[in-house]
Amino acid sequence: MLIALILLALYMSILTLKCGLALIALRTTQTRGGGVDDAIASQITVAQPILSGDPNLPIVLRRQLEGLPPEVEFIWLIDEADTEGRRIATELAAEFKQVHVEYCPPCAIDENPKTFKLSRALNKCRRRWFVVLDDDTEIAKESLVVAVESLAESQLYTGLPAYSVPDSGWGRLVAHFVNSHSILTYLPPLVFAEPMSLNGMFYVVETERLRSVGGFDPLLHELCDDYALHRYVTKQGWKVTQGATFQRVSTSVDSFRSYWRLMHRWLVFSLLLTRDQALSRKIYLVTMLALPPLLLLVAVPLSLVHPISALVMACALVVRHSLLRGMQVVAGMPLERFGFGLSLCAELFQPFQMASALWDSSIVWRGQRIRLRGGFRFELCSETP
Repeated sequence: MLIALILLALYMSILTLKCGLALIALRTTQTRGGGVDDAIASQITVAQPILSGDPNLPIVLRRQLEGLPPEVEFIWLIDEADTEGRRIATELAAEFKQVHVEYCPPCAIDENPKTFKLSRALNKCRRRWFVVLDDDTEIAKESLVVAVESLAESQLYTGLPAYSVPDSGWGRLVAHFVNSHSILTYLPPLVFAEPMSLNGMFYVVETERLRSVGGFDPLLHELCDDYALHRYVTKQGWKVTQGATFQRVSTSVDSFRSYWRLMHRWLVFSLLLTRDQALSRKIYLVTMLALPPLLLLVAVPLSLVHPISALVMACALVVRHSLLRGMQVVAGMPLERFGFGLSLCAELFQPFQMASALWDSSIVWRGQRIRLRGGFRFELCSETP
């Protein structure tokens, strides 16, 4: 019982510390912007690499087009071989004239497909601000204004993901994993350090500034496109702003296999990022992010051996949920619902997913099995994923 209580106390201490640091970061972070006037909108290009397969894709794309002024330009980058993606894009582009569709040939086998597409979009962009947006992600016009205004003091702006919770399926666990950790992963380090990476689902840069450092071409052979860009531009002296505006993400995850592959890929990327940090940052990441799920996983079964420790655990889990939900409310995370049990399960699964990522660094992405070749380089594997 004593061991369970010690582990639980350590877990709650770390969680409380992260919440406190996140609150401090929120005080100095701009979260609200005004409307997007015509002058601003006409200088924005949104680049979206698109891949079909998710049934929500046409809904999300349409909703995004309707949510921003028609003066905002969209460049959609679609594989030539993606028949369904081409059909969806053609139908929507006929209705929304601000959309320009670019069909992309296959990239080289050692090139990142997303980075390859973004490089083509940057070459075609003639507007002042270049926005990168994943095809399952939506930005509000207020968030876009915050991002553009922040570029007066920095060179790149990135936001926070907020997953829409589906009614059923394994996607609910994915959503609760992200929504439980988004705020407490990205914001606390800002109190004492610059951002360690960026949210690759959404970021904004000045077009000519990005071109001046070579655009995306120096990053074509890097697996983690978001961290690769962050690492590259900070070496060029750029300041990256981690904002507290939220971008809505809608992803369908229809099976345990898909859920596990997605989580495995994210945690492999997290391990790569951690290994690339200085010792002090490695200690922070392990202590604040990797250790708490392990503490909780061990403490929960140990607490069940005695009624008192079981009661203390139950109370602590209620406090845990209240802290997470309270942070979401304070930060303005747009959530329809946030479940106690799903959030807990998503965290308890993490140690097993971390072990899997440590054991096997290969991932499945875009229907291909990819193996790390050293550092952030990669190669496509011949075996079927």
